[in-house]
Amino acid sequence: MEPDPRVTQFLTQSHQQAEQIDQDLVALEADPRNSVVLSRIVDTLHVLKEASGSSGFNATEAATRAAEKLLTSLRDGTRQLSPQVT
Repeated sequence: MEPDPRVTQFLTQSHQQAEQIDQDLVALEADPRNSVVLSRIVDTLHVLKEASGSSGFNATEAATRAAEKLLTSLRDGTRQLSPQVT
């Protein structure tokens, strides 16, 4: 039985998005006030959250929703980046 092409596409795209987030988190650690990087992370998390939800990956959707909320608070200045947050 072959895997569902939608699942294969989701996994491929989510892997690429996770790699981008990883690179951006390293950049953010070096420059915690970089609003461009923060916005890019939030945008990528949002896309991943929506794709997870529409693909039925509820745990991934919940995790990305929480991460998006945290990073949005950093971007909006209601929370500061700290070692605990990182």
